[in-house]
Amino acid sequence: MRVIIMRHGEAMFEGPERVLTSRGREEVKMTTLKLLSSYNVTKIFCSPKKRALQTAQVVHSLLRGSNVPEVQILPELAPMGDASLVYDYINAVGTDNDTILLISHIPQVLSLAEAFTAIDCDVPRFVTGGALILQQFDSTASYPRFAPESFFTPSSELIYPQSQVAAAIYHADKPAQSAHVATTPVTWDAVPGALMGTVLGTGSSTHSFANA
Repeated sequence: MRVIIMRHGEAMFEGPERVLTSRGREEVKMTTLKLLSSYNVTKIFCSPKKRALQTAQVVHSLLRGSNVPEVQILPELAPMGDASLVYDYINAVGTDNDTILLISHIPQVLSLAEAFTAIDCDVPRFVTGGALILQQFDSTASYPRFAPESFFTPSSELIYPQSQVAAAIYHADKPAQSAHVATTPVTWDAVPGALMGTVLGTGSSTHSFANA
């Protein structure tokens, strides 16, 4: 199973609701085209907020084929939802062959990344329209774990260093090595510096809660 955690596009206030701007729609379109060139999305869940629903509609409009999934609302994908409940639900309804798209907000996208991953890693700064792709690596476990595979934004594609992911998974399966894992977290340092400077953060202090 793969899980894609996506932040909605740029939004603005229109009355009491936040809605996507024209730029926000374009952001979603660009990221979605990148995703669809590599992945076959089989399920779509989104927050009940209008900006998330509009994001889901843009994604849905770009899907092709005979088995296009319907957009399903998952209340816990709202900005302050319970990420652990989302994790439990997705693992209950997902199958090994699924690629599940979750459309949410800051700060929930960060909480979701933490809930689904079982290794110590830095998460890229979630710009609007950004999408973190996670791959399950222990399908037989009662509580499956996921490792970051790549991170797409409207303007870039970042591939997670597979050698570091493999090492983290290896150590995560061996409790005796846990101290080593704790002191050598998986990071995005292998990504070219030009991208690091424009897209990635280096910790929670870099995450902006504006335009959530």
